[in-house]
Amino acid sequence: MWITKRFFLEDAKVLGYDTLVLATGAAPRVPFNIDASVASRCFTINDLDDYRRFHKALGHRPSRVAIIGGGLVGCEFANDLHAGGHQVSIVAPEASLLPRLLPPPLGNALGDAFSEAGIHLHLGRSIESIALSSDEVTVLRLDSGEAVNADLVLMATGLAPRTALAEAAGLSVSPSGIAVDRQLRTSHPNIYALGDAACVDGVNAMYVQPLQASAKALAATLSGAPTPVSFGAWPVVVKTPLLPVVAYPPTTTPERWRIEGEGGDISALAENKDGRLIGFALTGGCVRRKVELSRAAPTLLG
Repeated sequence: MWITKRFFLEDAKVLGYDTLVLATGAAPRVPFNIDASVASRCFTINDLDDYRRFHKALGHRPSRVAIIGGGLVGCEFANDLHAGGHQVSIVAPEASLLPRLLPPPLGNALGDAFSEAGIHLHLGRSIESIALSSDEVTVLRLDSGEAVNADLVLMATGLAPRTALAEAAGLSVSPSGIAVDRQLRTSHPNIYALGDAACVDGVNAMYVQPLQASAKALAATLSGAPTPVSFGAWPVVVKTPLLPVVAYPPTTTPERWRIEGEGGDISALAENKDGRLIGFALTGGCVRRKVELSRAAPTLLG
């Protein structure tokens, strides 16, 4: 039984509430410990303060940047840093880029575009150590025996919803986030959650459009007009000008991917056992099909 409605701040202040919204976001996942000797050269970027620290360390000279992770953040930063004149290497355990968004043929097409531009790819590799050499170079040792030298290391290894506060409060949480219903209400009737921390009716979509839709629906609910949130068929536009990418990954495992095209211009249609479209991925000139396919695909949360 819920009795008190209070939360406690670090400075020992206690605040009461009638309605509480948890918007605790997500924190970078770092899958290994960083030795103190290289910690000042290793960065995660999840907010403006993180970016400012990284940008300051980058300075105004060309640098060697090793990016750990071949997902959305890793690929977008790789493209941007390469465009800025930096020497970029990507290290990732998966065999192709953007594995959560693209089937392998399209991930390979993006990898080919990166390689042709001069970005060094070390895919299907894990990191055994990160250490300083005798001449103060940061060295990433890979399981293949290779060494990647870098001035800075950017860890783009994914995000984890920040659920510790909700869990401590006795709310229902899972690895996907704070469990909320379609009105963004948690297991406590007076506490709501939204954004990267919230898992809405089983869906956690860490993208701008779902966040905006959630904020709009919650504002209406808290203003006295209960409004369930809906997510449309909103594809992810990946900011990689070296090869444009658009993806709307299926929420369930497809029966098959129907892949058409060649070179960098490829479309991949995810179909269920009945042959219905449940997702898609597009590269190069095929990204122009985004609107057409979005209209045919099921909504993310209808």
